[in-house]
Amino acid sequence: MKLRNNFSDLTRALYIQPVNPDDEYCWICKSNQSCELHHILGRVSNSPFNSCCLCRKCHENYTKLDKGKLLRMAIKFCLREQYTPTEKDIKFYRDNKKLYGS
Repeated sequence: MKLRNNFSDLTRALYIQPVNPDDEYCWICKSNQSCELHHILGRVSNSPFNSCCLCRKCHENYTKLDKGKLLRMAIKFCLREQYTPTEKDIKFYRDNKKLYGS
C-alpha cells in the first residue's frame, strides 16, 4: 500500500501493516491494486478516524462514495487495531459526529 499523503507517522504505522490482512485492500471494492491511504473528509485532520484505504479507481469516484460509511469503517478499523484515540481524534469525531450516522 502506498502512503503518500501528509498523515502522521502514527497513522501511517497503523495502516501500513494492519493485524487483519483484509484491511490492506480497498475498503470499497476489495481490490489490492494501487491501494493508498486517503483522507475521508479532506485534509482537515490527519487522524486515523479520517483515513481509509482506497484503490485508484474508487478514489477517482470518491465524490460518489458514502463518507459516513467510510468514517464508520475507519472507527471500526481503529478499534480492531487496538488504537488508542488521542485528544485530536476525539475532537475530530465530536466535530463530525453527525456524519457518522447510526
